[in-house]
Amino acid sequence: MSFNNLIYSSKKIIKYSLENGLEEIYDIVIKEEPINIFINNEHYVTLLSTPYMIKELVIGHLLTEGIINSFKEIDEIHVMKNNVMVHIPKEKNIKLELSKKIKLITSACGNLSDFFKLLDTLYKKPLSSNFKIHFEKILLAFKKLNENTIIYRKTGGTHAAALFNELAEIIYLAEDIGRHNAIDKVIGKAAIDNLNYENFFLATTGRQTIEMILKAIRVGIPIIASISAPSEKSIEIADKYGLTLIGFVRGNRFNIYTHNERIIFH
Repeated sequence: MSFNNLIYSSKKIIKYSLENGLEEIYDIVIKEEPINIFINNEHYVTLLSTPYMIKELVIGHLLTEGIINSFKEIDEIHVMKNNVMVHIPKEKNIKLELSKKIKLITSACGNLSDFFKLLDTLYKKPLSSNFKIHFEKILLAFKKLNENTIIYRKTGGTHAAALFNELAEIIYLAEDIGRHNAIDKVIGKAAIDNLNYENFFLATTGRQTIEMILKAIRVGIPIIASISAPSEKSIEIADKYGLTLIGFVRGNRFNIYTHNERIIFH
């Protein structure tokens, strides 16, 4: 099966425009498939995802959910169509339980002080990366991100995420129907290649909610930037854990919400 067949399908639709009225045409639409993740032979979660880079998606998801701390902690991983079998050491089961608790508090918008207590059980000390980047490189990175979102240009149905270095060079880029999944894919690819996350920044097209911020913090990415807005609680979490949080990167402007010391303006 070709790459295009994995991620696109063609559907007959009715298109309306003032110029041509009603037309029956075939349109390219993005695929969305359930990806079932099994950990130690038990079902852990099902993700709805654009079905490519599945191995990277699963590895990145386990890293950004705090289940594992590095790719080396995975004993085995097998991708069988939409089912992914992962084996990790039994002692990691405690992290599975903590992750479930954090998901519950996140979805219920519980007390933030309780949420921080749970986070502190999973995290190391706040980020202390010395990574810095010139503001012009951030603007350039998002220009490149927009130019290289091939699936979005065909379908209009994906989010994108990319890891960039300080020169605004694309290290990895992924697209997915889910904004969380796109981030997991690039983080998973970096884990496979044994990259040090502290030397890169993450660019995304999604809203910066708590879950998005936690993904960067968990693996040690020092800067996350998006074309979209952050939430109040994501700003508080970014500030507490030393993450530089940037939003509304559009044209020649952006907003810095936390830890602006990593952005160079001279």
